[in-house]
Amino acid sequence: MMIGKDFAPPERSKTEAPRERTLAVDVHGLTLWRATRAIVSDVSFSVQQGEVFGISGLLGAGKTEILEAIFGMSRYRREGEIRVAGHVRVFDSPERAAAAGLASVTEDRKKDGFVLNQSLEANLLLPSLSRAPGFPFYKHKRMHAWAATQARTSNVKHRSLAQDASTLSGGNQQKLIIGKWLMTRPRVLLLDEPTHGVDIAAKVEIYRQILAAACEGMKVIVASSEIDELMLLSDRILVICEGRTRGVLNREQFSGELLIGMASP
Repeated sequence: MMIGKDFAPPERSKTEAPRERTLAVDVHGLTLWRATRAIVSDVSFSVQQGEVFGISGLLGAGKTEILEAIFGMSRYRREGEIRVAGHVRVFDSPERAAAAGLASVTEDRKKDGFVLNQSLEANLLLPSLSRAPGFPFYKHKRMHAWAATQARTSNVKHRSLAQDASTLSGGNQQKLIIGKWLMTRPRVLLLDEPTHGVDIAAKVEIYRQILAAACEGMKVIVASSEIDELMLLSDRILVICEGRTRGVLNREQFSGELLIGMASP
């Protein structure tokens, strides 16, 4: 009623990835230390090609820290092994992770997600400059057309690609951030609270982008405190409680009560 038209959430069954999948991301025994205290302890999981893998837990359970460790953003001492496409990878910076085909949408979009006082075009192109048409030369018409195509694909509502990203609504900012990473054609997409602070219309559009990415064979890991969101999107859900694994649920096992119970101390 607030939006003025009907919005139905996408149906997961219509966008499921093929059954034959290859192992893409394998995390084994991940432990993150803050001085002498483990904030994430012995967490293991694997993500298949074309799968949406959810991570559920209460605030402070360690969801964000797990994604940061995978993407080379962690400030904690790390133990354990992370394999991407069968190879052990230790990323010491987001730049190296992105070069290896990973993309990360962080929880705090204004702090870590984009450059507020730069244009939409600059923000969209920033992670993809090395793949841009004509690189290392900046060909304005081609770059503008490339950015405009992604803005339309992501349905970012804007007046001009020259306007500052700070002028967009929260939902359009989030679509801009996800869109700029999709332009890099990543193999692995990490999403931390992907619909935090956005309206229901933007949520549905973001859900469709996530499911479409999985259908194209991308490996998607979604950490979210919204249980309904995870149950809608995910093929499997890892439940974390106080930095420790409580279990991994398959889709047929999903239940709001069960997820809350497993996540509670």
